[in-house]
Amino acid sequence: MLSLGSAVYLPDKTLVSTFSANLELLPGASGDPRTMQWWETKPEAWAACRHNPRPPEVVMKKYAAWLKVLPHKSVFVAYPAGFDFMFVEDVSA
Repeated sequence: MLSLGSAVYLPDKTLVSTFSANLELLPGASGDPRTMQWWETKPEAWAACRHNPRPPEVVMKKYAAWLKVLPHKSVFVAYPAGFDFMFVEDVSA
């Protein structure tokens, strides 16, 4: 995962809040060759997702804190769901 982002909307489509962060690459990790070949065709997107990356453990703690202060019960929705996503049942831990 290179970046994490979420947006919270009310049922009437009013934007409540957003969260986004770029993640540092894990030590020793390498990209899939075909995926990295695709990224070569998207240099602006690659530069954007590599801007100001932060350690994943820091980002996930900040994300959990952001979720906790949302004003309503959250329902996670992904569309199209052609990517991996995280389902959070309990962020109180």
